[in-house]
Amino acid sequence: SAYSVGLAIPFLIAALGVGWVTTILRKYGKVMHYAEIAMGVLLIVIGILLFLGVYEQLASLPVWIDFGI
Repeated sequence: SAYSVGLAIPFLIAALGVGWVTTILRKYGKVMHYAEIAMGVLLIVIGILLFLGVYEQLASLPVWIDFGI
């Protein structure tokens, strides 16, 4: 039962924030239209990269930035 409660907590917090997010999305409606288009294009490009195998080649490149992880 503790697992179920722990799983439910993030969903309950998200449900409490829905009204706030809806208000912000209405306020920036015009900008969100362009953001949706940009995210759609990005999703298509990533899909093409995955299909062609380019994404795996990019992932195998050495990391130039050391994040200290």
